[in-house]
Amino acid sequence: MSGLLVGCGTPPAAGPPPVPSSAAGGASSATPDGPATTGSPGSPAPESTSSGPATQAPERPYAKTSGEGSLPPRREASSPPDPDRSVPESELVRLEIPEVLTGDSGGAISPDPATNELVPPETSRVYRWAERGRPGSDAGDTVYLLGHTVRAGGGVFDPLQHVELGQSIMVGTENGTLTYRVQATKMYPKNEIQRADEVYESVPGRLVLVGCYLNADGSKQDLNFVVFAQLAG
Repeated sequence: MSGLLVGCGTPPAAGPPPVPSSAAGGASSATPDGPATTGSPGSPAPESTSSGPATQAPERPYAKTSGEGSLPPRREASSPPDPDRSVPESELVRLEIPEVLTGDSGGAISPDPATNELVPPETSRVYRWAERGRPGSDAGDTVYLLGHTVRAGGGVFDPLQHVELGQSIMVGTENGTLTYRVQATKMYPKNEIQRADEVYESVPGRLVLVGCYLNADGSKQDLNFVVFAQLAG
């Protein structure tokens, strides 16, 4: 099984990295490796809400996104759309995190069979991991959305680090709009994230946003930034 390294640095060395047999702390309440970026230090990742043990995807591609430089300013607040109570699974159209960012979908992408990399084609758009879940009220798998962060600006996920615990994430789809709530954000060293089982758990109603971490002073970094959210009831 290949490992996922999400971020903007050098891809992992050829060959599969070691993968632990279980997530730290168990399948239903995993504790991510790496420093916490919200809440108290070492705060756990969101607990699984599925009735049985969480499962992990058969493949873990390397999501190759760019990202160095300074954080952009926060956006002005906007009025989020009213979510539909029942939204059948369909493709992403638009992502909005009020006061933080807005991005249109670039579609679904699959790993390059030669490199096992997921590479968003455009820096200004959000992309979904095609082999995993599609957003919907009854989605049975985790939904993964990827975006670039760019030192010079123009990356759709440039402001992602401004997200806060409990904040709403609005996911517009072909069938309506869904609201998710941020449960946790984590920074992962690029050479360790491929071992973070909790990032790849299959959890109904979970949304995971993946990008690079941007240093506030513009200096070089080697961290990935991951947002965990859950569909609002």
